Amino acid sequence: MLLGLVVEHITGLSLDQYVKRNIYQPLGLTHTLFNPMYNTSYQKSDFAATEINGNTRNHSINFPNVRTHVLQGEAHDEKSFYSMNGLSGHAGLFSNLNDMMILTQIMLNKGQYGNLTFWSQKVQDLFLTPYPYDVTFGLGWRLNRNKSLPWFGLYTFDQAFGHEGWTGTCTVIDPKYSIAIILLTNKRHSLYINGTFDGEKFETGKYGKIMTLVYEALGV
Repeated sequence: MLLGLVVEHITGLSLDQYVKRNIYQPLGLTHTLFNPMYNTSYQKSDFAATEINGNTRNHSINFPNVRTHVLQGEAHDEKSFYSMNGLSGHAGLFSNLNDMMILTQIMLNKGQYGNLTFWSQKVQDLFLTPYPYDVTFGLGWRLNRNKSLPWFGLYTFDQAFGHEGWTGTCTVIDPKYSIAIILLTNKRHSLYINGTFDGEKFETGKYGKIMTLVYEALGV
């Protein structure tokens, strides 16, 4: 969230304008954007639903103007949607697998893609510098430094990094093997009973088993 505000303060552009102009358009990405239902040709059916009863957790939460409809094609995160108009550095960005493959390749290439350079090795190192009080945190990324995050799986290199989205997405990037694993689910779009979403009970929704199976299938 704060990094997105820093970008806006330094550039004088809104976050969506900056990333579209400087990253997405040069790469030819057409499915990566904020607020995809506004001023675009997208329909709700183009997006996975992310929660059955809005932000109410099966009607167990209530506050003024809370969304109660099925969330689909709009920022799910409460802070992003209610306070930041769906435009934030921490939530509300939509994409698809093809676009994400390109974006993860930039991280594997240390800031480069083809003849385009988006950031330097120094900036990449800054992204992946462990936070002194919790070495699993970098800037915008989680780090596999002490292997305490189960969603990285069993075989991921200790210099691997990734990110998980609350609605059910997870990306692991492993520079040792030059691979990126992108897992897109909508596990929160499930029944919410006794404080738990049903989608979290399945191995796919726990991420780590899937990451482990990918490594085993690749034989690395």
